[in-house]
Amino acid sequence: MDFLTARDKEILELTSVFGGKIFVDVLIKTFWINHKMPKSQARNRMDVLTNKYNLFMLKPTGLMSPRSAYVLTEYGKGVVKTLFDKDIYNVAVTTTTVKHNILEMITFYWLQKLGKNPTRTTVANWGQKQNFKHTPDIAYRMEDNRLVYIEIETTVKSAGSYNSIFANIIQDKVHKIIYVLEDEKKVAQFVGKLPTSERLMLVSIDTLVNSAQSGKIGAKSQKEILK
Repeated sequence: MDFLTARDKEILELTSVFGGKIFVDVLIKTFWINHKMPKSQARNRMDVLTNKYNLFMLKPTGLMSPRSAYVLTEYGKGVVKTLFDKDIYNVAVTTTTVKHNILEMITFYWLQKLGKNPTRTTVANWGQKQNFKHTPDIAYRMEDNRLVYIEIETTVKSAGSYNSIFANIIQDKVHKIIYVLEDEKKVAQFVGKLPTSERLMLVSIDTLVNSAQSGKIGAKSQKEILK
């Protein structure tokens, strides 16, 4: 596996965290951020990893954009197992979750770069194993061990759903809950739909990406946004 660059290995690691798939939309806001032609440069490298080294194959998303995802081949799964001791089985690409996955991957990458040591949570590893009441998309602990939940939102839930979520978050003794949204317009739409809480912060994905390069998440409190 000498053909793998340090960046290739990072791409494979992020891919492994998210069930064996990755998207060009993720790559241009992470590994190729601030490059002159991020989309073409990302595609060129992924084409090499796909066509020359057989690590990935393309799988349709069912969407107009992005049309496809890069998913690990059987050989790629073996490389991931060797590098990270992680088993990848059936790689699912579901039309309804593609946009959520993209935002989640970008967020996870930058939280890692900020040294937050994020966990991609599941009901199995978070709710059942650790007995938390609410399972967020991502969680991390601050240096003083206070817990932060990250929620990726692409559609507005009902008021009842948010009330239930926040009731569980209080039981989990969460210090902050940060909602990551597609853009500033969505931030403005969401902020008033959520329960009023001192714990609540919101940020658009582009603000998070730009802020992370200066060492910050860039989220604002609900109170500050509503002003």
